[in-house]
Amino acid sequence: MRVLFWPKTSYLKVEAKLRGNESKRFQRFLSKDEIKKKSLMSSKKRHWFWNLLLVLTVIVCVSALIMHYKNWVSVKSDHIKLVSGFYNQTINFNELDSVVFVERLPPMERLNGFSALEKEKGVFREFKDSLTDKKIYVFVDNISQQKIKLVYRDSVKLYVNLSDSLKTIDLFNSLAMKKDNMSVPN
Repeated sequence: MRVLFWPKTSYLKVEAKLRGNESKRFQRFLSKDEIKKKSLMSSKKRHWFWNLLLVLTVIVCVSALIMHYKNWVSVKSDHIKLVSGFYNQTINFNELDSVVFVERLPPMERLNGFSALEKEKGVFREFKDSLTDKKIYVFVDNISQQKIKLVYRDSVKLYVNLSDSLKTIDLFNSLAMKKDNMSVPN
């Protein structure tokens, strides 16, 4: 459909091809009222599927943001579970080799994960150890604070801290106590 505006008139000229016979054309002039009715009737409504898809996309994005917002720590009697969004680790206390505080993270290459503002989460690899492909798990909520370095299963490293430094210290004390209790022979 082709719409032409005629100069110096308030009418609209509409040319349309008829279905079935393209050689026949008709011309018609529309008044202002008919133009308003056509424009109101021609406004398309969005299909319900696209509305639903838009709402579901927003819900998924907000839930991913909430899941990655902070580290969720669950300390049980025999293990600790760290969850941050899609990244999670379960560490048995009898597998812990060392629990120490570190000021800075070593230089690492990110395999997957993200770094945003003060947060750094995901799976990394140390630069000096790039040939062996040993993974380092990082769950850091505040990069400027001290981090807990956990070494378990002889060589797997995990760095963790919480957004509150007092909670990080409490977590460190409980992990050190659990490690000491598990390493003492009966």
